[in-house]
Amino acid sequence: MEEFRKIGKTSSGLVASQKRTVLGERELNEMLDLEKTSQTFSRQVGLMALDLHGVSDSNEVVRTVVKYASSLLTCHDVGVLLTYPTVTYASSYGGNGRGLIDKVPTFEARESEAIAIDDTRVGTELPEWSSAVDQLGFRSVASLPLLTNRRLYGVLNLFHRYPNVFKDRRLAFANLFAMHSAIALATSMEESA
Repeated sequence: MEEFRKIGKTSSGLVASQKRTVLGERELNEMLDLEKTSQTFSRQVGLMALDLHGVSDSNEVVRTVVKYASSLLTCHDVGVLLTYPTVTYASSYGGNGRGLIDKVPTFEARESEAIAIDDTRVGTELPEWSSAVDQLGFRSVASLPLLTNRRLYGVLNLFHRYPNVFKDRRLAFANLFAMHSAIALATSMEESA
């Protein structure tokens, strides 16, 4: 619904009006929540970047990424599987994801997108992965490529105990987080080489 309202007199004495959209309380709260979430996300990713500045040990980068992902993306467990250069290294915040290493979806193409499974107990395109995740007590999982313009460094896996968690906004934030994490990994590997 749109309306016009008076916003005051101009210096010439004329009344100016401005067209605005009238939002319902729910829409306004969602918009304010998104703004607050965006600000928090930006601040936390900035702090992660500061923590990672100058770190050349990829294991330390992984530990830091896992720590921030767990709190910022509110996950019950986080795993990172590195597939580059040749060593595969996994880290898990809660410890449960370690048994999933051989079942983690791999990303071959540079254009890879996140894989999100809404409910591990409902038919999915990745039944072996869903079943393995479900056996550990997680109902939702998102697997995001740690990808730069040059190469794929690995996969960031986010686990949650409840179904239907990694939807729209949360998945978009997770994708942004994975991009920043990939850049941190690339930088640390270049510095250590």
